[in-house]
Amino acid sequence: MELLDDSDLYTSKGGRVSSSMSLSTLPSEILINVFSYLEEKDLYAIQLLSKRFYVLINDEELWKNLFVTKFNTKWFPTYSGSSKYSIEFINREVGLKEWKHNKSIRTKYVIATGSRVASPLENMLFDYPRCLCYSDGVITMLQLQQFRNNRGNRARLTYIPCTTPHGCSTMNFGINSAIFGRFDGRLYGKILNNKSYLQPIVEFDSLHSAPVTAIAIKKETNDNICVSGSENGDLIWWEDTKKIKDMKISNLPILNLGINKDYTIALDSQSIYVIYQMNVVRALPLPQQINSTEGSEENVPNASRSQYIQVQFCKFDFGSSSIVLADTKDMYVITLDPHSDTFGYIRKMNFGNDQIEEVVIDEPTALKPQNLEVAGESGCFIAVKTFLSAVKIINIRAPGSKLIVQTELTVNDDEKIFTCQITNLVIVCAMNGFINIYDNLNGELIKTIQKTEKIPSFLRISQGRLLLSNGENVIQYIKFIPDDNADTHRSNRSGSANKNSNKWKDTLNTALSVYEEEEELNERQRIEATRLLNTYGGDFEEELDSESEEITLRIALMESERIQQEQLDAENQDDELQRALRESQLINQDNGILQDPNSIDADGNAILENDDELLRALRASQVEEVNEYENNTDSQREGSNQADDDDDIQLAIALSLSELDS
Repeated sequence: MELLDDSDLYTSKGGRVSSSMSLSTLPSEILINVFSYLEEKDLYAIQLLSKRFYVLINDEELWKNLFVTKFNTKWFPTYSGSSKYSIEFINREVGLKEWKHNKSIRTKYVIATGSRVASPLENMLFDYPRCLCYSDGVITMLQLQQFRNNRGNRARLTYIPCTTPHGCSTMNFGINSAIFGRFDGRLYGKILNNKSYLQPIVEFDSLHSAPVTAIAIKKETNDNICVSGSENGDLIWWEDTKKIKDMKISNLPILNLGINKDYTIALDSQSIYVIYQMNVVRALPLPQQINSTEGSEENVPNASRSQYIQVQFCKFDFGSSSIVLADTKDMYVITLDPHSDTFGYIRKMNFGNDQIEEVVIDEPTALKPQNLEVAGESGCFIAVKTFLSAVKIINIRAPGSKLIVQTELTVNDDEKIFTCQITNLVIVCAMNGFINIYDNLNGELIKTIQKTEKIPSFLRISQGRLLLSNGENVIQYIKFIPDDNADTHRSNRSGSANKNSNKWKDTLNTALSVYEEEEELNERQRIEATRLLNTYGGDFEEELDSESEEITLRIALMESERIQQEQLDAENQDDELQRALRESQLINQDNGILQDPNSIDADGNAILENDDELLRALRASQVEEVNEYENNTDSQREGSNQADDDDDIQLAIALSLSELDS
């Protein structure tokens, strides 16, 4: 499009603008100041009016002023990594729109360590696509990246046995390794970045002379380098499980450690130690604060009225060689660059009647060296959450003698911020059942995610994805941008149309196959119903109603009771027959017939007649029992025990008859 000259300006109604009304006559500084209050879309429209406007709007000074007017600062973390403020501004707007408009997709994962009682999570790390959770001697590795070939069927959870050594005094685990220190000075470790996690933990080849009190792992490399500190002030550097070097720096216990490529920072209860390349040591005393001890100056010495701060929170900014220390009331940012004149420079912020509950830092930015050439001079944000559910965002790399709050977030009295995380673009606050995402430069609310954890304990951010947990064995994964392997690089709409068409065809084919299966099942049921109708006659119902089912159950119950009663009657008859046989045997024994055959007297004919009558009675009883047994055989066919009892009765009758015949 051809640009107009400065003298060829027109109004929106087509009228020519007089030279006295032309903005082009104003100085460039004034025009830049005016244009810096406009929106981005307005700037694009104005640059087409004249060549001078085009030059001014593409001037980086204008976009720098745009940051100042909109965010009240020109120092901030870089998002694009570019030295041009225009590119930084546009990329930030695009990134914020992705957070705002992309649909959140949530997935829940249950951490089942195998124990009967669910153990709470003790720590959680997130470096997409891997998440590591430590709970009750088990490290759970969660693989979050989706692969197109298996479509989510890949086993995502890997349970790594990592039993805490007996007498463990401290531990630290990173994304590549887990290190444990014991009270006897020994250290144990397990590497997690390869298949060696299937092996048990390994003891290091050396040890401290006192209990291990602090461990730090180098994060920005895969060299498996760490440092440990002991109760007597010793430091030992390790690579894998091999000792590299040891050094004694203090007589007090080491409380905190931090390590990066060249620097190791150690803290005890009184001093900060900066070790450069494991050789040069520079010490710096901790900040002191005045005690609120009551008494006059004569009774209380000056030494007793001041004490070293009790460090509750410690964050390292290796990019600017500084450290953030805080207790519950005050926060300090201390410069630790030993090659700078500002070594030991302290900036302090007091929180008044409020209390500090949590301090978080933008860790990816804190690990990168500060580049003063990029837009915003590569700042680094920290977020301080207080007891009154306020979050203050501070750029600890901003120049100046004081710490300035960039943004302060507050919530209603009935709401509470449980935890928060900050990046170089947004700050995420987890509350009771929902998550709020804000712009970290001006505190503008970008997005609210409902139906999350009620009382969240862990919140982690990595590459535009969130991990949230309430401290139990459930992790909620929330993503807003497509996965790395997703097919998002279509160059034209035809490709998307073909992809959507293929998806529609797959859905249609699946629905048709399900419909055909249902019709085939219905046809088989109709054929079976016709067969039963032709065979047995009458009406056929595929399904019984509730009353028919109840009648059927009653009939089955009555039949079962009848069969049981018949079995009881048969058992009673068998008992009576056996009782009659025993009484007959006793009578015969009393008369001496069965015991002594020679005892028959001259009138034996009468006795023989009695025996014949008894024999006939027994035979008649046998015939009657056999007939009754045959009549009841069909109804008692399923009872095998009854058949066995009948055989025993017949055998007893046969033995009795044989004895009488003899």
